[in-house]
Amino acid sequence: MSDSPSAFDPTHVLLVAPSGSPLDLTTREVVERSNAALFAALEHVDEVDLFVDLEWCAEEFPEVADALAARTTRIEADESSAHFRGDPSALRRELRFLLDRTTHHRVDMVDRIELRRDGEITARFVPARDELELDAADETGVVDAVRTAATDAGARLVPGGVLVEWTDGDRRLRIDPPALDVEGWGVADLRHLEAAVCYPRKRRIELHWDDEYDGRGPDEPVDADGLLERVRSTIAPPPRAPPAATTVESGAAFEAVADAFRRLAEHFEFEVSRVDQNET
Repeated sequence: MSDSPSAFDPTHVLLVAPSGSPLDLTTREVVERSNAALFAALEHVDEVDLFVDLEWCAEEFPEVADALAARTTRIEADESSAHFRGDPSALRRELRFLLDRTTHHRVDMVDRIELRRDGEITARFVPARDELELDAADETGVVDAVRTAATDAGARLVPGGVLVEWTDGDRRLRIDPPALDVEGWGVADLRHLEAAVCYPRKRRIELHWDDEYDGRGPDEPVDADGLLERVRSTIAPPPRAPPAATTVESGAAFEAVADAFRRLAEHFEFEVSRVDQNET
């Protein structure tokens, strides 16, 4: 798209599937859960930025394209894409129309949506990844509103953004909910984590995953039904077999990693324990 993403430091992320994989949901379920959270956030902002393939939108949905042109300011555009900015209440109908699609239009026509308050980005939604992130540092009440709407719809709002990064040998790891990201290896889905056992003397954390979460081999195809499911699995494929343990480079870094797991335990429903004595 024409405009590069603005600086954004998310504090929360939406889980459309609080347990299991988003691929376990139907496309309609994903759309309804994402929309419930996004439109709750829309009530707490004063500007909305829409990044959309305008040429395609004009061909498929000319009335929507005309309304976007009439009710917004075009920030930047090229031959096939445009960045619009406008009043949330004036664009609600068009946003609802575009985001309620269960066809490829939703993930391909709409690149992303950014919600702003007082000039700062409060929320960002990327339909292709079903990803809604919030920056709640301004305490506008958006988190409570989105959390309530998400819970009512069957989703969940959890701490988001990169919570902690550390080094384990020659590997760089980070917790970026809902993922444990291992550089050069892949990502593990924290929704499958059952327990994290912390050994401070060894600076080691053992990770116990559910029995069905074996991951996939490097050449194993992804099983997904429907166009949107295949698109999502291509952009964010199921992870490989998750790591069984990690060792952290220093005591201070270990405590930061252990604290991140403790912060997430309630949200992801896994247990965290600490073994301070008789470590073997």
